[in-house]
Amino acid sequence: MGNGTKLLLVDDEAAITENLTPFLERAGFDVAVATNGAEAFDMIRQIKPDLVVLDALMPIFDI
Repeated sequence: MGNGTKLLLVDDEAAITENLTPFLERAGFDVAVATNGAEAFDMIRQIKPDLVVLDALMPIFDI
C-alpha cells in the first residue's frame, strides 16, 4: 500500500537492498530494485521513478 511515489533503489549489494526495501515500503514508497547501473537506466526508462537512491560505485556502469 504505497503512496504512489515510485522509488528506484540501486545497489549491487543484496544485503543493502534486502534491508532497505521493506523499510522504504513501510514508509509508503513503491520500491523497485536495480543491481547495476545498466539495469538502473533500463528501469528508469520503464517505470519512470519519482526518486532514485543509488550507490555511486556500481558494476557495469557507475556515475
